[in-house]
Order: sequence, then C-alpha cells, then structure tokens
Amino acid sequence: VYTQCVRQALTQIIFNHGIGDTLSRCDIFGSSTEHVIEISIIDQPELVTLSEPLVVGSLPETIYNKINDWKFDRSFVATLQNIQIVGPNALPITSDGAYVLEVTEGSSLRVVDELIRTIGAGQVPVRQSPGHIVDTAIPMVGPWSQEFFHWFADYLPRLRQIEQLYGSVNNAPPLLVPSNAPNWLQSSLDLLGVDEENRIQWHGGRMNVRQFVIPSLPRHVESTKPDAGYIQSPRAMEWVSSQLRSAVDMS
Repeated sequence: VYTQCVRQALTQIIFNHGIGDTLSRCDIFGSSTEHVIEISIIDQPELVTLSEPLVVGSLPETIYNKINDWKFDRSFVATLQNIQIVGPNALPITSDGAYVLEVTEGSSLRVVDELIRTIGAGQVPVRQSPGHIVDTAIPMVGPWSQEFFHWFADYLPRLRQIEQLYGSVNNAPPLLVPSNAPNWLQSSLDLLGVDEENRIQWHGGRMNVRQFVIPSLPRHVESTKPDAGYIQSPRAMEWVSSQLRSAVDMS
C-alpha cells in the first residue's frame, strides 16, 4: 500500500542515496547548471503580513503558525533545454536524468508520486528515445493539475508571469494542458484568453521539448518553505481573480 510512510521512505532512498537526482529552484538560479538557457525575473520578492483573524473559539494550530511576516521569492520564467516529459502528468527529466521540481509542485515527494503514477501507466520514468519532439512548450500539466484548488492556486497564476514576459499568453510558446480536462478547466483558459491554437493537449506518452519554458510556482517550494508550511502568493491569486472577473459579464 502506497502510504505517506512509504512515500517518505522511497524519497529518502531515491534522492539521498544517489539513485535519482532533482533540479531545484536553487539549481535553476545556480550559475553552474547547463540546463538553463535563460531566466527572466518578473517581480521582486513579495512581502506579506498575515494577522490573526477574528474567530469564535481558538485558531487551529496550522493556521496560527502562519500568523507572521512572509517573504516570497522573486517570480521568474526559466527556459530549460532538451527536456523529456513522460507519463500521465508529463514528468520533466533533464538530459542527465534529473527531475525538474518547479514543475512537480516544488517537491521531491511529488516526484516520487509521479514515478509511481508513470510506472502504473506502463511507462518507464527515465529518459529514453522520444516518440515525438517539439521546439518549445510551457507546462500547465502536472501533479494535481486537474484538481480545482490547485489549478486555480498553483497553475493559472503562472500565466501572470507568461503574460508579463510575452505581452500576451498567445504570443508565448504553446501551453501543454491536460487532455480530457474538466469543462471548468478549459473554461478558465477560455476566460483568460488562451486560444485553442496555443494549447497542446497532453495525452501521456513521451516527448522531447527543445526549449521548456517554466514559469515559477506562485509560492514557496520544498527548498525554500518556512517551518509553518505553504501559503499562496496573494499577488498571484489576486491576478487570477481579477482576470477572471474582468472576463465575465456580471450584468
């Protein structure tokens, strides 16, 4: 049975004993990595103060621990070269076999989830000869990408960086999106003005991307998160809310 204990044990075995490797946010900004073609900084760090809310009774500990001053990393768009994606959620692998954390919810635990899911789909989660090659793509598929909260909190906010860098989402490389996605997911892309012609439906399988354009997650990742855990960037969430509201006729 694939439990949390099993997941954590597998993560330790794979990534702490030299069996597997990851490319983290810190690695992307490291000058020594050979995988990064270009990094564009979109925003300066975001500073947020979370105050104690009015409640009846006592606050849950998980919420109480988040009452503090928060600093979010600079948002960015990085272009990686020669990435292979494989499996139901397009697990990204570098030319030397490392898994790209920024696209797997910033977490090595999520990478292990994707390794199991890819094997379960009858595919091997390591680099092999690709079945298809494209010049460039922006990943909008990954862990939890078809779950309502995570789509609106982790995935759609990335389009803010893309719009600021390219002027329009439709001036950017095509978005890699889940195939057979729920109507609400497709509708959200319609409302944000993403043309059908600028979407690549991901059906699983294996594909090489010569230039893999990744907007940063709108929150901390495993290597940067405080002890209190994760919160989403208010600036990124407000952008999604504003864009969706402006696209809907409320009359």
